Amino acid sequence: MTRKQIERVASEAAFRMMFRSDIHPSQQGEALFIEGAEWRINSVWHDVSEKPKFKGKVEKEMFMLFCNSKKYGLMLISQDEWDDFVERGMFHKWAYVDDLLPERKEETE
Repeated sequence: MTRKQIERVASEAAFRMMFRSDIHPSQQGEALFIEGAEWRINSVWHDVSEKPKFKGKVEKEMFMLFCNSKKYGLMLISQDEWDDFVERGMFHKWAYVDDLLPERKEETE
């Protein structure tokens, strides 16, 4: 996720917020923050119809899976196992674990 993408989405959300009559102007900042946080959390999840990109020669990769039982779980899955997991309907959304972790980069501008 790039800073430009985040700024674009934030700008679009701020524009939409101006036309919402259910939020008092004094509460728009908090509402925008919450909307932005929810957007970021949801942006890392992929549908099972989207296959992940496995890194090079890594045998298995760690994924966070959102299972049909409304539970989350970490699982090591190989590229060969992926289709079998999808066909068995074991989960309906997935995310790269790296996308769920903070970047831990300090900006100096």
